[in-house]
Amino acid sequence: MNLPSKVMVREVGPRDGLQLEQKILSTEDKIYFLSQLSNAGLKAVEATSFVNPRAVPQHHDAEAVVRGAKLADDKVRISALIANLTGLERALAADVREVNVAVSASELHNLKNVNMTVEQSLGQLRAICRHAENKISIRASISMVFGCPYQGETELSMIMRILEEYLTNGITDIALCDTAGFANPRQVFNLVEKLRAHYPLARFALHMHDTRGMGLTNIFAGLQAGIDSFESSLGGLGGCPFIPGASGNVPTEDMVFMFDEMGISTGINFGNLVLLGRWLEGKLAKRLPGRMLHENVCRFREE
Repeated sequence: MNLPSKVMVREVGPRDGLQLEQKILSTEDKIYFLSQLSNAGLKAVEATSFVNPRAVPQHHDAEAVVRGAKLADDKVRISALIANLTGLERALAADVREVNVAVSASELHNLKNVNMTVEQSLGQLRAICRHAENKISIRASISMVFGCPYQGETELSMIMRILEEYLTNGITDIALCDTAGFANPRQVFNLVEKLRAHYPLARFALHMHDTRGMGLTNIFAGLQAGIDSFESSLGGLGGCPFIPGASGNVPTEDMVFMFDEMGISTGINFGNLVLLGRWLEGKLAKRLPGRMLHENVCRFREE
């Protein structure tokens, strides 16, 4: 079996996970969260989003979080989500080194999510890239790659349209997102293999959801297809806003456990992840869906 010897894990819990939580964590707790992710060995973390705080109250303190995290620990690469030029200006002012932009491969989802057509979003992307002028690193995501609850199957032509716009604008780090958790392993393998062959300059990552319990199997399919970069959320924090009650992001600790068992290096300390996940459960006063967080499951790894 041809699998990578090591992978890169990007933690998105502080941004993607927390944004849906009703309980607003303190700025100090968010900075602590980021510092402990670094202590666990994470090298890349999506920390917050520079968006309208009325739309996402959890990230009202984006500037303070990224500045505090950088002062506390400069070993981790902090990134932030932006949606427009205003977000870019805020990120630049906060001295963020990397931003993430996202466009959905579902026209209807893009309209519901950002009130723009896909072409309007791509126009916004071009403006962001022009304004950035090499002052900041830009990576990108494509939402709803593996299916959409509003439109059904995602058209390959739309995925390729967005990919080509990203690459034309110099963006090569691109995450393929199973936003609704509809993917299956055969679909993941076939699509990833096709896109990697067609776009050899792109550095693809996978961002899978566990809505139907296939998150880890889809990640394994991605490994088999040549992916060595994955996005996940501690404890499975995040939920799925498109399917009420469904699970959301693949738990980071579950994915790291799988990689460890397979002999694939992540550079991440599994035990520290578990301890941090339990701390997060306490702060949010809720049980998170990550399987490996709970003592009866992973006690043998902690002895």
